[in-house]
Amino acid sequence: MKYNFSDHHIISFLKELSMLYPGIVDAFGFFTDTSSHLRLYKKDNCGLTEIHIKEDINAFIRFSKKSPGISWIRNDMLPNNQSKRTSKQLIIDDEQLNNWLFIKVTSPFSKNHDLVLLRIHQSGCFGINKDFSTYNTKEKSLISNLIHCQLKQYVSNSIKNRSINELINNSLQQLNNNLNQLKSEQKLLLDKQNNTYKQQIKYIIDSCTVDKKFEFKYDEEFIKEIISSNKDHAIIKQVIEKAIIIAINTSNSTNYNLTLLKEHLIWPIETKSGTTKTYLHKEKIIIDLLDRYENAAEKALHKGWKIIGNSLGNCCEPNVSAASITFNIKKYEKRISKMLNEHPNNWPILRNQFKPIINVLSRYLSSNQHLKSA
Repeated sequence: MKYNFSDHHIISFLKELSMLYPGIVDAFGFFTDTSSHLRLYKKDNCGLTEIHIKEDINAFIRFSKKSPGISWIRNDMLPNNQSKRTSKQLIIDDEQLNNWLFIKVTSPFSKNHDLVLLRIHQSGCFGINKDFSTYNTKEKSLISNLIHCQLKQYVSNSIKNRSINELINNSLQQLNNNLNQLKSEQKLLLDKQNNTYKQQIKYIIDSCTVDKKFEFKYDEEFIKEIISSNKDHAIIKQVIEKAIIIAINTSNSTNYNLTLLKEHLIWPIETKSGTTKTYLHKEKIIIDLLDRYENAAEKALHKGWKIIGNSLGNCCEPNVSAASITFNIKKYEKRISKMLNEHPNNWPILRNQFKPIINVLSRYLSSNQHLKSA
């Protein structure tokens, strides 16, 4: 949608001419645009078209300079018709042939004037008989003054609207500049933050007390995961140390160059105040059981052990047998699968590395898939 005040006021006036004065179809508009270029437009039954003929434009320049502010002229006196004028003695009846109204208004963009030429012919919009032959000098004076006042008001309103539009555009541009500056500052801040995190991660890896024969790298997702965690240095240090242990014990590589991945990061589960869920006694038993096995799995990883029943049993407090762990998982399989599904971010080591829990999850997913297909 294009607002009318985005056009030059003379163009806008010509576009709305038929609505302002029904019956007035033929018109010319000559003006200086915002770029100080002279423009000439013609309006008729075919619409509004721009005239680019240099001779016609020069004729309108001369006509504008020598003509008064308001006047009525004949068809053969039009600037682009002056070569066709015939010289003859004017008589009183010739006044009836002056059916073109010429009006000049001050241009806001140039020392020249803007002008319009309107053919007032068989129009009853002024409350006068539409038969043009009855338009006498007094009636023409009334019509010209009416249109002149309305045109000046139209131009004034158009200029005010243009000023408001420019003010809005300038404000929006300033807002856009401020947003761009803010984005630039945020990017610089984010780059600094990323560099700080990378230095911090490198320091933790270099100072880690694991076997120095290993050389660690990390991918971009590993960095993003740590940055997005918003954890303090102590927690990040603990998580990276665990990630190194996991990477060493889960790698199939025969060399000592290891890459730390996002999947190696295991964040401590935090309970936010005010959001603690109240569990039923039976649910709490399963959660405590999974928490106990998860803590044991972390200890087993620190010792470099595989995550199997015996290593988990030896790391539990007090120690339990592998058979006991297997028995509990089979006994509470449905409840365990329910808790694993309800808390997808909890117990990551058990989910990914402990075979009995992996099998529970697999059977649960298969069962759900079967129900959906049925």
